Amino acid sequence: MSDGVLQPAERLTLGALRYAVNDEAGTYLAIMRLFTAGISGFLSDQSAEEITDRLREQGLELDRDTVDQRLSYLVEHGNLARSPRETEARSVREYLRNRSRYQLTPRGELVQRQVEELLTRSDGAREVSSEMLPGMLAGLTGLNRLCEQGLDRADPTDVATQVSTLFAQFEVLVTSTRQFYSYLAQVLTRFDLARRVRPLQERAHRLPPALR
Repeated sequence: MSDGVLQPAERLTLGALRYAVNDEAGTYLAIMRLFTAGISGFLSDQSAEEITDRLREQGLELDRDTVDQRLSYLVEHGNLARSPRETEARSVREYLRNRSRYQLTPRGELVQRQVEELLTRSDGAREVSSEMLPGMLAGLTGLNRLCEQGLDRADPTDVATQVSTLFAQFEVLVTSTRQFYSYLAQVLTRFDLARRVRPLQERAHRLPPALR
């Protein structure tokens, strides 16, 4: 950005935030959560039909055409991308139903993570997620065991799952620690400011009313 004017590429990037503030934000958030829930993330793709079914299981009734429109909107703004994986279909009807599959983009994952953090953020102190430590230890122990046995013998999917889980746990731990120290710094700053202001207030009260 120069001279207060957004460049086309910057405007396009910021467009990824639109789904979270438009009139249908609730349904868009529900759809994005289906792509970011758990550790699947970039490793999975889903069709409009599958999204429709999963939303229905959560009590959100949207017809397939509406879901398809929502997914296309998210593709247009860079949150999702059409999957290059070919669709396996046993009939023309099944092919037409699942011909378009969608997957999460790095930009979409980043935006959704920030949206979720903003929605759950509070001004109170957050505890450090120390409950992540046993799981991280178990994950590291498991990876070490795989290395000792020989990674060439390990199932690639199993290795990827364990690594993804470990990184997700570490990110939660780091984020909660950062938030805790940020809050602590704010508290200490306010305490220090109050300690400095209080003597000035006491001196002001000793002044004659005309000089206050």
